[in-house]
Amino acid sequence: MAAPLVVGAAALLVLLLAGGTDTVDSAREDLGETGSAGAALALLLTLGLTAFGAPLQADVSGTYGWVGGTASVSVLAVPTGLTLVALAAACATAAPLLRGRSVRSRWTAAALTAACAGALAALVAALGRSSVEPDPETAVSFGAGWFAALVGAAVVAGAGATLGQAWQGRRPHLARLGVRVPTYVSRVLRSIGVGGLLVGALASVVIVVLAFVRGGVGGGVGTLVYLPTVVAAAFALGGLAPLHLALPQEVAGFPVPADIPRSFWLGDMPAWALLLVLLPLLATVAAATVLHVRGGRLPWSGAWLTPAALGVVAVLALALTQARGTLAASGLGVEADVTAALRLGWGVVPLALVWGVAVEAASRYVAPWLVAAFPALVRWIGTERPATAVAAPVAAGVPGAPADVPSQDAGTVTAAAGPAASAAAGAPVAPGHDAAAPAPRPAAPRRTIDPRKARRVVLGVVGAVVLVGLAVGARSVVNATVFGPEKVVARYAEALADGRPSAAFAVADPDVPSEQRDLLTDQFYADVEHRVTGADVRGASVSGDTATVEVVYDQDGAKASQTYTLTREGHRFGVFDSWTLQTPPVVTVDLSAYVLDPSLESYAVNGVERTTADAGFVLHLLPGAYEVTVPEQPLLESASLSFTVGADGSTEGLESTDVDQALLGYWPADETLRTAEEQARAHLDGCMASTEVEVPDCFFEAWVWDDDVRDVTWSLDDEPQLEASVDTATSVIVHVSATASMTGLDPADPDSSWDSDQEVTSDAWVDYYVPFTIEDGELVQGEPAEQYPGSATDW
Repeated sequence: MAAPLVVGAAALLVLLLAGGTDTVDSAREDLGETGSAGAALALLLTLGLTAFGAPLQADVSGTYGWVGGTASVSVLAVPTGLTLVALAAACATAAPLLRGRSVRSRWTAAALTAACAGALAALVAALGRSSVEPDPETAVSFGAGWFAALVGAAVVAGAGATLGQAWQGRRPHLARLGVRVPTYVSRVLRSIGVGGLLVGALASVVIVVLAFVRGGVGGGVGTLVYLPTVVAAAFALGGLAPLHLALPQEVAGFPVPADIPRSFWLGDMPAWALLLVLLPLLATVAAATVLHVRGGRLPWSGAWLTPAALGVVAVLALALTQARGTLAASGLGVEADVTAALRLGWGVVPLALVWGVAVEAASRYVAPWLVAAFPALVRWIGTERPATAVAAPVAAGVPGAPADVPSQDAGTVTAAAGPAASAAAGAPVAPGHDAAAPAPRPAAPRRTIDPRKARRVVLGVVGAVVLVGLAVGARSVVNATVFGPEKVVARYAEALADGRPSAAFAVADPDVPSEQRDLLTDQFYADVEHRVTGADVRGASVSGDTATVEVVYDQDGAKASQTYTLTREGHRFGVFDSWTLQTPPVVTVDLSAYVLDPSLESYAVNGVERTTADAGFVLHLLPGAYEVTVPEQPLLESASLSFTVGADGSTEGLESTDVDQALLGYWPADETLRTAEEQARAHLDGCMASTEVEVPDCFFEAWVWDDDVRDVTWSLDDEPQLEASVDTATSVIVHVSATASMTGLDPADPDSSWDSDQEVTSDAWVDYYVPFTIEDGELVQGEPAEQYPGSATDW
């Protein structure tokens, strides 16, 4: 009885080791130098235990500086591919080793196998928990839940051993286990199993091939590990059921983005995904054909069994295919308790009931035509190797099943023929049955369908389906290659790279006022330097009626990306999607922060003049290099404002808005300041030529006792200080400072002690301001002032 456990465990271990070499190697790298081979092997065994439904658990603790933190993670994502391998291994080893034993011994062996497998899995989970330290400040411990491993391994091993002992011929016979299933129930289950397995096997091959082609070895192996889950999701989506993603509203106080889709429907996927509808359709036809051949003419009163069976299958799929993860973390000022799950939607259960009704209907109205068109289906479906007869009473049929349909037995063929056939075959006859009893009455004859007519109808339907499939495929190809969101963005990006804004704006309007589009014309943009020269349109991400497309531009030897948003608005030609590019990003630059004089009347962008009365100081620009200048004025100078607009919407050269960066406008030129100083010196020289004691124009005077001093002469003691400064954009003020000396004659005064003219001298401080304004291209001197007469304080 322990042989199935030993052989099955060995087979599963070999599979894990054969397929887990890369896992061990990557685990060693992830665990760092401190991660030993033992820890890597423990991780591999832990991942193997998840095949039995045991969650992967990890605890992380560490310190970062003076702050510590802990986190606990639990992930449940059953690798159903490995689960299926373990089930098959247990089934394959139990079939030959326990054949021919009694019913009781078979159940006892299955129970012991389940107990041993559960105990072994729990022991491995308990002892296999490992701890590593990737760095001195971090510790990680991981393992699998032992109780879940115990229950899951017991269920998988017990189910596999039970099926293996019941297996005979091409399928299991539950009568070998003493279980009596009504014949019609058996036929329903067989029809569902045959249809699902045939189509599922075909879908599995296609999915695995695509996974290896598109995802390489890693993608292919990952798909194999979760293959039953992937196939179940494909069946669910094809059957019009959704996938649900359950996310929390917030994580550690931060809201989860609302634009993350919570449900995935067939309509949310690429157009080629419509082919998934073929999976439930083909499975329905296959199951209906098997049910028709095996079941004969059946009343509708028994049609509830197929929907009920599919409903049970849907509930099991809900439980086995979901992925769930939890995170509890604390530390670093953050507290988080997060749970997320990806699962089939509950809508899969009622949809399974609907598909079950479809199977019953197809068994009555579609399958007869298929059987009439292809009689070989009857031989293939209806022929099986006779099973060994086992004495058993005939179980009662289910309500609605025909009276001539007996219950399932290990010897289905002989039991169906009645006790007389059993006796003729040498099989024992159940007590209470007469070996000479007549066989059950035959079923009512079926309606005859002309094979040739049936073949024409079936081939016509198949041809129509193929044509529809080709039409859908052609529509998908044309829709993706001609009308897809990438193509709309490609037309815009290529026109932009070619320097044709008008063609780009024909795809999507930039929503810019017409009077401000002078910098968005083909003529202007053709002369802009450092434009984008190439565009690489990446794939589209579609969510409902919204799509986003990323474009990577080449600009001046660098790469810059931009993301465009599109909305699906109706259809073109009634068939193809019509995608509308939302307002494309046009960079807006406001020059107000870079203007010296708000009264500036005009300026030029790359040589194109603009008036502030019409366009203001707002620029709408496409990627490229731009230079803003003002017209030349006599006696004035200005500086240009240069910047580059990136394809990603950035503006290089306009990072600062300080007054030191405000360069757009006018101010007096240096030569104008020198001219003002010369004119101020001429004014001072005029003052020095005065013969008066007091010189009012220059705001200085001599200190003498009498005001009637004559023959006054003034002279400068040293070179005067003349300092011209900018007052406003059109005014200059020259500060004049110097020391002067006066000499003169004080007339004789008969009443005084001197009777002749006396020479007198005096010093004077010269300090005043001379303003100048620039009018009509000329420098005009204003009235000197003793105090600073300007309006500006910091230039």
